[in-house]
Amino acid sequence: MSRNKSIELKAYHNFIPFIHSFIHSFIHSFIHSFIHSFIHSFIHSFIHSFIHSFIHSFIHSCMHACIHSFIHSFIHAFIHSFIHSSIHSFIRSFIHSFIWDEPNMSTKAVYNAKGYRSFWKVYPSS
Repeated sequence: MSRNKSIELKAYHNFIPFIHSFIHSFIHSFIHSFIHSFIHSFIHSFIHSFIHSFIHSFIHSCMHACIHSFIHSFIHAFIHSFIHSSIHSFIRSFIHSFIWDEPNMSTKAVYNAKGYRSFWKVYPSS
């Protein structure tokens, strides 16, 4: 074998391990980067989703509580005022019918110290 062939063969044999080492380190770094970025993305997305869902559920529950409380208060106030006015009206009409419907009865307007007018039963003089 000639000396040139021997040098070429030696260079070829030295080049193969270099290529092998280069490919091995490239694949190793590629896999390492891929796994690192995958884990980073997964953790980032998990944290983002967790925070987003926490904030969303917190806001949703606050809004639900606010709306529920508002509706409850509104209905309660409406029912209270309706019942109060109904009872008041019923009692007034009952009292007035009791006052006005007695036989031989007349009324007299009387003004109190504050200037409010009220009606009193006046019995006929015997």
